[in-house]
Amino acid sequence: MPCSARLLFETLRVHAPDTYRTPPGVAPDRLADYYLAQLERVLAEHHQRIAAMVIEPLVQCAAGMVMHPRGYLRGVRELTRKYNVLLIADEVAVGFGRTGKMFACEHEDVSPDFLCLAKGLTGGYLPMAATLTTDEIWHAFLGRLLREQDLLPRATPMAATRWRGRSPGFARRVRGGTDPPAAAGEDCAPRRTPRPHRTVAVRGRRATVAG
Repeated sequence: MPCSARLLFETLRVHAPDTYRTPPGVAPDRLADYYLAQLERVLAEHHQRIAAMVIEPLVQCAAGMVMHPRGYLRGVRELTRKYNVLLIADEVAVGFGRTGKMFACEHEDVSPDFLCLAKGLTGGYLPMAATLTTDEIWHAFLGRLLREQDLLPRATPMAATRWRGRSPGFARRVRGGTDPPAAAGEDCAPRRTPRPHRTVAVRGRRATVAG
């Protein structure tokens, strides 16, 4: 078994609803009911071992911009609540106004348990993503132990900020200047042997970095 296979877990799949390539004998106004019935059969049989359902709301972009029938997303939300299965809405491609509203879920007044965002989050200027969730899930994930202790991801930038404030040379290095010899008692890391420097441009500003 390849190493990558051991990192994956078993998934159950249902057909993505399609309003263009419709199943034989199914009227357009019955498409949502047809696909929701398929989903309910899977949830009814396996809901006790399903952690969550992932869906790209309204449009299955990766499948060639396949449009969902009206009411399907709302029906998915009702079924996942009925069978106590979390709903993850992947709005990486459809979020931030790409379907006419801020989020695609808003078209059918759906609030997922998780909302995955990226791409439009920064308009393409920065590689950034975010996962939003409910207060209930957040507190369950956080747990009593983590609530009572300082989290490393929060402590690390705070420590860096404090160090920057106590090190006068930090700002000068960013602006391209040089540091005077460290004053007695200055809180900074031991200096390495100086090496030639090179200058790089950072969006119109210049910064000096070690070579």
